[in-house]
Amino acid sequence: MLKTKPNSTLMVACVVGMFLNIAESVLAQGIDVPLGMRPAPGKSQTIELLGGDKFTGEMKSFIPGMRDGEEDIVSWVHRDAVDSIRFKGSRVARIQLNYLPPSNLPKAKIANIHLRNGDMLSGMVSALTGEVLRLQTWYAGEITIPREEVMAISAGEQVSTALFEGPNGTKGWTGPNLKNLDGVKVDRKLVPNKGGVNGWSYKNNAFYTGGSGALVGRSIKFPDMASISFDLQWMGYFQLHVHFYGDKLEQYSGNAYNLRLNTSSATLYRMSAAAGQSSLSSTSLQSIRGKGQGRFTLLVNRKKSQITLLVDGNLKQQWTDPSGFAGRGNYLMFASQGSGSMKLNRIVVDNWDGRVPTPNTSTEGPQKHDLLLMADSDRMTGKLVAMEEQKVIFIPNVIEEEYTVPMEKIARIDLANAGKLEPLAPPPGYVKAHFTSGGTLTFMMKSWGLGEIKAENSLFKNVIIRPDAFSRIDFNLDADRPGTDDPFGFK
Repeated sequence: MLKTKPNSTLMVACVVGMFLNIAESVLAQGIDVPLGMRPAPGKSQTIELLGGDKFTGEMKSFIPGMRDGEEDIVSWVHRDAVDSIRFKGSRVARIQLNYLPPSNLPKAKIANIHLRNGDMLSGMVSALTGEVLRLQTWYAGEITIPREEVMAISAGEQVSTALFEGPNGTKGWTGPNLKNLDGVKVDRKLVPNKGGVNGWSYKNNAFYTGGSGALVGRSIKFPDMASISFDLQWMGYFQLHVHFYGDKLEQYSGNAYNLRLNTSSATLYRMSAAAGQSSLSSTSLQSIRGKGQGRFTLLVNRKKSQITLLVDGNLKQQWTDPSGFAGRGNYLMFASQGSGSMKLNRIVVDNWDGRVPTPNTSTEGPQKHDLLLMADSDRMTGKLVAMEEQKVIFIPNVIEEEYTVPMEKIARIDLANAGKLEPLAPPPGYVKAHFTSGGTLTFMMKSWGLGEIKAENSLFKNVIIRPDAFSRIDFNLDADRPGTDDPFGFK
């Protein structure tokens, strides 16, 4: 059973409409973080209802129904309301928290723990034995996870230092017929592009388009080594052109690179004002056919003229430009050239440390051995014996002797028998919380108030979690969302 050991004393002074100031701190073996909540500048918390209504304000409390048939109550503070507003829990779609993570989180020794149910937690691995994994977290103290629930352990970062994250609106973006649909109710499943030129539409932190020719772009100061990531969902045949390191916001001119994506392949083009455009080769994307969604990452090394493509975290292709790096600017642009609908969100541009993940060679069904993937792309199969004091003790099949590796040299560990079970749909009444640092946690919310969430699921009972660990929380996961929830009908 997963257990937590909260070891903090909280002295709370609560003022309605303001965030909490906590005198004590949460201390968990090297993770010492004050509990004062930090709202993101210029952003408000929002609550969205299943009917499409949205209110700004601040989450005050969650009180579950005590008897069968009794409603859960979500209390919400709004600046124009005399008293807090009480919403039926059964009618809440999501709460957007917009907290910033604490400013002094540890930046090293952080691991992502991938669980069998599809959740992912971040923290410092203090120990792994044949039975359990112990994880030290800033948001819930120590967590103990049964080893059989762990699918993989990967290197992770606790704090986002991204150069750009969004979209959070249309400000800074440009493109023909770009529309902002925030605050506009859209009852149709598809928003047709009107006018002579197709364009992208913005709503709820995402861009949408339903036709060919739509362009949207912005200036971002790219470093010499960059990671460019985005989520893409599509319906029908899609073709997306991604222009990066460009000196013009134009599709077929200037100096840049152009990654052309569709449901079957990815092709990288080199664009030069002097020499025109030329293909640097294609790679198959058969793995995403039928999925309708994926996360795409470009790792760019300007000095080595190398570009690497990851799809859902897996290495797909690495190109080296024999003519030298073509990009001469700081423009990032997305252009639709297909007939299908697309949703584009979670765009992140960040500095890159140069590490390239090892190609994913896992097959369907359980693995017989643990797989250790090193940061320098080496790999070995064998048995993961233990993890302790930021070191991994591993027995490779080739030598059958214990081999000790520092945690910082490891990119990922895939545990034997990973993948033997498909993630199940959460039980009725569960919520899905999205961490600010990436990853999710599904649980039954028992209460929310005074700077803490009490939660439980099939793995733990009465764990206490800090709300500022999450960027948003989705409620009523089994409820249908109307067309007003997403203008194109994407999930």
